[in-house]
This record gives sequence, structure tokens and C-alpha cells, in this order.
Amino acid sequence: MTYLIPAVALIWAGVSLGGNLVAAPAKFAGTDLSTSVLLQVSHAQFLWLGYTEWVLLIGLIIYALVVRHGSALWYLVPVAIFSIQQLVIMPMLNERTLLQIANVEVGSSSLHVVFVILEFLKLVSLIAISLIELNSLNRDVTIA
Repeated sequence: MTYLIPAVALIWAGVSLGGNLVAAPAKFAGTDLSTSVLLQVSHAQFLWLGYTEWVLLIGLIIYALVVRHGSALWYLVPVAIFSIQQLVIMPMLNERTLLQIANVEVGSSSLHVVFVILEFLKLVSLIAISLIELNSLNRDVTIA
């Protein structure tokens, strides 16, 4: 159980990095697909990434409450960031995406920039949690 939380945090960081920060913008580098098709793929991608992140978030919270007995307040950082992303920013981005898929002109917005900044902060916080937990495990190891 001791290596579980660093593993969950690093898996979540990998999902975040790979799905949200690398794959999402990379698919728009292709020139053969229409913007509408790319937006439909993005819509599905972020839906499934969101489901995956919710599962990892629940695992992190359960561990913090059950094993750490709530003493790991830094666990709240990625939880809070992800909650803001999913409950505030994603609904607005989703609305814009659906309008663009329907060929409705939408104005410029800084929502993507805010999302990416939060994504980097979440990534750093997840890596920090892993390092803190691994460091804690190393301190607990005794040499016989």
C-alpha cells in the first residue's frame, strides 16, 4: 500500500501530460482533417480523460482520508485544480466546442490558456505529491 499513492499520482500526471498537454494540441497539427472533425475527436478525448482523472482523484482522496487520516492537505491542490477545470472551465469550453462543430462563429477566448496553466499546475502538484510520498517512504526504511 505504501507505493500506491506515488503510483496513482504519477499515473494521473502521465494521463494529464499525455492526454491534455501533448495529444490534445498535437492532433491539430494535422492538415487533412477538418476543424469540425478535430473538435469532435477532442470532445470525446476530454470526456474520457475526465472520467479517468475522476477515478484517479477518488483514489487519491480515499488514500488521503483512510491511510493518511486527512493529514496530507497538499493532496487538495490537484483535487481543487481538477475540480475547477471540470466544473467551471470545461463546461464553457464544451459549449464553445459544440457551437464550433455546428459551424457557429465564436469569438476569441482565453479559456484554453487558463486550462493549460491549470493543467501545468496540476501536473507539478501531482509530481510533488509523488516526490513527497516517496521521500517519506525512504525516511521510513530502516537498514538492518
